[in-house]
Amino acid sequence: MKKIVKPTHILVFLVIGFIISVTSCKEDTNCTVQVYVKTKADTNIVVPGAWVVVRSNHATNQPIGDSAFTDGNGMYSHVFPLEAIMDVKAVDNSTSPPRIGIGSIRFWAGHTVRTSIFVE
Repeated sequence: MKKIVKPTHILVFLVIGFIISVTSCKEDTNCTVQVYVKTKADTNIVVPGAWVVVRSNHATNQPIGDSAFTDGNGMYSHVFPLEAIMDVKAVDNSTSPPRIGIGSIRFWAGHTVRTSIFVE
């Protein structure tokens, strides 16, 4: 008894293979960043209203990044579209002179990355 593979069977297998390959390749590349601004004197005290700047650590004319004020819990949050390593600067203007803290952060695709910046 001979088995004959019909052209329609081959076409069905090709379509199924194509659908599986297209749907399985999509990954979440978004990176959620959360920066907590705290005082260096007491690391349990958060700083609401601090200005946070997240920018590329490469010297360019047009910095890539974001900036905003921290919320009432001393947290800044933003979603970046791709992985990166960025510099973070926090400025607390509620004191004179302003308190400043710096650091860096590495974004991971599909993850929420948290860090603390301590101002002094």
